[in-house]
Amino acid sequence: TRLRHLSSQQAVGDIAAFHGFVAEKMNLTSANKWVTFGGSYPGMLSGFARLKLPHLIHASVSSSSPWRAKVDMREYNDVVADALALASVGGSGACRDAVAAGHKAIQTLLETPAERPKLAAKFHLCGARDLESEAKRRAWAGYGVVDVPAQENDPSIQNVNFSIGVICDVMTAGAAPYVDALAAVSDLQHGGSCVDVDVAPLPADDGSDFLSWPWQTCTEFGFYQTCEVGTRCPFARGYVGLDDEIGMCEAAFGVGRRVVADNVAFSNAFYGGDAPRGSRIYFPNGNVDPWSGLGVRYEPGPSEPVLMVEGASHHAWTHPADEIHQDTVADAKAKIQAQVLLWLKEP
Repeated sequence: TRLRHLSSQQAVGDIAAFHGFVAEKMNLTSANKWVTFGGSYPGMLSGFARLKLPHLIHASVSSSSPWRAKVDMREYNDVVADALALASVGGSGACRDAVAAGHKAIQTLLETPAERPKLAAKFHLCGARDLESEAKRRAWAGYGVVDVPAQENDPSIQNVNFSIGVICDVMTAGAAPYVDALAAVSDLQHGGSCVDVDVAPLPADDGSDFLSWPWQTCTEFGFYQTCEVGTRCPFARGYVGLDDEIGMCEAAFGVGRRVVADNVAFSNAFYGGDAPRGSRIYFPNGNVDPWSGLGVRYEPGPSEPVLMVEGASHHAWTHPADEIHQDTVADAKAKIQAQVLLWLKEP
């Protein structure tokens, strides 16, 4: 495959090459200190660069970065459930329970053939017979009949597509079994358009970068977001399992399930998982962000501080200051800046 050289290890090597190029071009010396910054996968690379290139990179801010690779990432939807209950973003335990109860009721209705067309009509699905397909039933309810925007939540935007608080206002105004409340949220999120329930196969490699991240999940990190029985997932539990997610590795790249597991184990051995032993690496996470479930949440060493930002979504503090409207996020940005300034004073 043309993607065979795409890996985080190669990316760290590219950072080293870039360092050498810039240092030569600009006549930099060892007195010029480099600090890497990034959020999400770039946040992982930022930390990996300091961990593996300590002679080149002086310090790193590794924001919202899931350092612990894992095949079955149950943590993602567990944190989504927790985010629905967070008062700091307008959530509540009642809201979390209403979303979960509504999906459980929908799951029961989906198992009854006569109820499927009623659900398709209630949620304004584009295909009246969409729910006759088992694959579409599982995808629609297993990934959530509404979108819970935990990863991109912004309490300052009073829009049901960006605010957990707005979703919770609708859900807690409804009544058990909460199916009608979920339908109301879905209608608001789709702006009156019908809902397309599609289970499309992974497209063939067309030379674009579309397959880049799927390739890295199969060859390095896993991160398959399931909704399984026994988890806190607020959607239809048991409808999205590991087989539903990991099958694309074999289909698209010929990478089998055992090989994926071996690749994930190697990544954790190579980078240290969620307890990397490095220095001058800062690990900020937000407790609304589903990726925080696999982040570095406890200090691995004395110069590897962690920060959990209340009410913050995915690396929200990396946004421009004038776009930040949460005091906790603004405070996090200031703390990160202060820590970097301290590190720059160190030899």
